[in-house]
Amino acid sequence: MKKVSSLASKMPDFPISEFDAAKASLLIELRVAKDRHESAWGIERLVMLVDTDLRVKVWAQMERVWAAQQARDIERMAKAVGGMKKAYQAMERWAEENNVQRVPSISAVEWKMQDGSVMVVVRSVNDAVAYQQFRPDVQNRHVWCMEEIEMLMESPVMQEMIKLKGLMPGSRMTRIEPAPGGGATGFDDFPDSDIDLSGDYAKLFDTSQYDKRTMATKGVNHA
Repeated sequence: MKKVSSLASKMPDFPISEFDAAKASLLIELRVAKDRHESAWGIERLVMLVDTDLRVKVWAQMERVWAAQQARDIERMAKAVGGMKKAYQAMERWAEENNVQRVPSISAVEWKMQDGSVMVVVRSVNDAVAYQQFRPDVQNRHVWCMEEIEMLMESPVMQEMIKLKGLMPGSRMTRIEPAPGGGATGFDDFPDSDIDLSGDYAKLFDTSQYDKRTMATKGVNHA
């Protein structure tokens, strides 16, 4: 089962309750603050660099945001979101006081993957080397440059995907979750509900009987 981040934000589904509308709005505000913080300092970078006491306080504040959502208490949630914004500011102050470098002027895009690790796409090989010096916490296997991505795009599978995307403007790749009990592909391990045709079903498909009935309706007698 996937864990849903307490800081996740998206447009709400309608119809919507008063609490859910306020919650969605607060989470969007928090997402804006989070994106601003991470664009300057990197995804989840400072929380791993600050001292233990501050890190624990940040995590505790994240939990307050989650707990307020579970309690459906909008006043409590508004305070928790405000506290989380201050937590980002506190980590940034710590970083400045400890001469921690901001994200350098490298053309890089960071993306948090399903397993929680960070994937990075940079422009060139030199940018990849510079980025890893800046963020040694990001594993090399997750740092890709555009030249490498171009090579991956040349594979037969990706060429087929490119053709499909060309035929369907606006289409995108998506993740397909296997159906419960359906095996790794979503189709395996289901009970076989097909008709068992292993026995003798000659009479069931005896077309001569059909021909006799058809001809009889047309006034033709069979010997």
